[in-house]
This record gives sequence, structure tokens and C-alpha cells, in this order.
Amino acid sequence: MMRILFTLVWALGIAPLFAQVSINMQARIDTVEIDKYKLVHHDDATGLSQQLLEMPIGDYKIINERIAKQLQKETITKVELVYTDYPKGSDMRELNRARILELYIHLPQVFNKRVIEWKVVKQTGAKNNDMASHMIHGFVITYRPLPSFEAENNLISSVLEGKTNPDSTILKVLERHPNWKDQIVVCDVTGSMSPYLASLVLWLKLNNSNKLSENFVFFNDNDMDHNKQEKLDTSGIWDVSSKKYDAVLKKMLYAMYNGGQTENNLKATFYASQKFMKEKKKEGIIMIADNWQDPYDMKLLPALKEIGVPIHVIVCGVSATLNPNYLDIALATNGSVHTIEADLEELAKISEGKTVKFGTFKLKMTNGKLVPMK
Repeated sequence: MMRILFTLVWALGIAPLFAQVSINMQARIDTVEIDKYKLVHHDDATGLSQQLLEMPIGDYKIINERIAKQLQKETITKVELVYTDYPKGSDMRELNRARILELYIHLPQVFNKRVIEWKVVKQTGAKNNDMASHMIHGFVITYRPLPSFEAENNLISSVLEGKTNPDSTILKVLERHPNWKDQIVVCDVTGSMSPYLASLVLWLKLNNSNKLSENFVFFNDNDMDHNKQEKLDTSGIWDVSSKKYDAVLKKMLYAMYNGGQTENNLKATFYASQKFMKEKKKEGIIMIADNWQDPYDMKLLPALKEIGVPIHVIVCGVSATLNPNYLDIALATNGSVHTIEADLEELAKISEGKTVKFGTFKLKMTNGKLVPMK
């Protein structure tokens, strides 16, 4: 395996035709060599699916543009540029740069998300033209399909009835923090969060005398344009005050059914602080967030910092990469970050240039931010 620093601003300056295009992205990309790539349409174990944005051998144009359009609505977790080393030893750099630009034209959002994993795959098994022409060429996009509301509802019911084992992310974090009390819980209820929502409600059901929280805010906005206005609106935000799990579940399901698919994390957190801190100061805010989605309203972070309440971010769905936005939120609010296996606390004590270990990740304090190291 070879790892290269791939700077797309430079790489895409390939022809006068594309001179007006500027993509400001840097990524360290693993390059692997395999005999032949095998597409996995769906993996039941991970819940992830794959689609091929197909390109002819020796060309850069996407053949199935309709698939690219469909993928714009999905949560993409990995992008793999797959090509064939045939004739063996051929220089494919210019062709692959053109392919990357073609991807940018059809799926620009994958270049803006720092959490997406990138990989270049070189197939080496072709012995002749016929073998090479029958291999995959283009981009393999791994994504998390958006489930229906019915499927999410059924999963939550199955977990609460003991028919399905719950995801343990939230359960383990709360188990490690029995002293958390008088918190506001702010929770993402966009698509694919149902395994984590089910475990939250299960915990409430099993701990009906809990001191953790009686204030819950759910978020799933349906319009990113709301972020452009200065006045804080309440679209895509739903709240309930109760320690009864069934009351919390009812409001949660209502939010899931009626909301959208946009992560308005900070707007919802700001709303929660305004509503529930007027009469009594809270110990903190627990944000339950999706690792694979970026909050679109990060510009609210300075205002959130001024509130002076720590935000404890439970990041769900963490695997090979960690979304740095949630590190930024925790660091700015003197909060903490939590995954299924590890806790990152006392962030203010991490000095500039220091490297810390967080689960399987190494983070370095760089220019006042915690940056995941590859």
C-alpha cells in the first residue's frame, strides 16, 4: 500500500478547458494494487451499499450519470478511483486527473466532507485487451442507504421489545458516565440514526428514575437555506420534557416522520439552551451526532461558545474516520467527545503541538484545532 498527499487544486489543472475550476481540497489517499476489483452491491453486516460510476477504459466520462444524480441524496462514506494497469506500466495520471474532475462535476459534495475515505485502486490482473475491457473502471461509491420511516420505526420497536440487540454506542458511553446529570439531550433524528435512537429510548426505559435528563431536543432540518438568515428559526427542531420513555419516543417518532435530512446540530443546540436554561442552569448538553454527516450550521459555533455550557458529543457510526467537526464543537465549548470505545475529555489541557490518542485515532493540536492524523 502506498499513501500519497493528493492536492486537487494542483491535480486538476490539466487543460485550458478546466482552467476555471478550482477545488480546494487536500487528502492523503491510500493507493492499493489488487488483481481485480469486486463490487459489493450491499453488505448486510455493515448496512453499506456500493454503486459504480462507470467510465470506459481509457476515457473519463461517466456513462451512468443517472446513478450519480441519485447518489447526491445519499450519505457517502468512501470514494474509490478504480483503474487498470494496462498496458502494464502506462502513465494514467492525466486520465485519472480528468476522471476526478468529472466526479467533481457530478458529485461535488464528496470533496467538501473531511470524513469521507478516499482510495485509489490499481487493478493489475489484465493480461490482454479483452481482460482489461471487462474490468471495472471509474469510481466505486460506498454509501449508507436512506431507510424508510417504516423500517426505522420497526427497528426501534424491535429493540424495545427485546427482539433485536441494540447498538451499544450510547449505552456504553452512558455506562461510563454515571455522574452525568441534569443535562439537555440534543439528538440527530435524520435517516440511518434509528439504531442509536433505539438504544437511547431503551436506556430511558430501563432507567426511568434517571437523573441524566428530562429535556430532549430532536433535529432534522429540511432546508439548508435557513442557515443563511441571522435570526434563529425553529424549523426542523422538536422538543419534549419528560422522564417517561414513551413520551420521549412519541416525540422522537413525530420528528422523524415530519422532518428532513439536514443536520442542523448547532441551531438545535442553541435552541435547547435558550428554552431550557432560562429558569435553571444546566450541567451540560449531550449532543448525539452522526459521524458521517457534517453540521451545516457550524457558523453558529462562536455564539454557542458564549453560552458557556460544555457540549458532550456522542459520535455514532465511527469506524475508520472521525468527523473533525465534532472535535471542533467540543473544543470550543470545553466539552468532550465520546465513541463506543473511548472518551476524550479535558480538551483545554491539550497544548499546541501535542499529540493525544483517542481510541484508534491519533489527534494533534494544530493551530488551536484537534486534527486527526493519518
